[in-house]
Amino acid sequence: MADFCLRCGRALKNKESVERGYGSDCYKKIKAEEKKLDEVQKFNEVMEEIEGQINFVDELKRKCS
Repeated sequence: MADFCLRCGRALKNKESVERGYGSDCYKKIKAEEKKLDEVQKFNEVMEEIEGQINFVDELKRKCS
């Protein structure tokens, strides 16, 4: 529990916000950031799973050497 938002430092007035430690606006932003991070991680996992995919950096190194 916190009396001030752990993200922006504003005073928390709502009981739910006090229990969360984040005001409603900051909590929405945090959730949106988490969702975006999850999407990026899922995309990276999919890209790693493609067999036979040519890695651009490795191919460039091979051509330059």
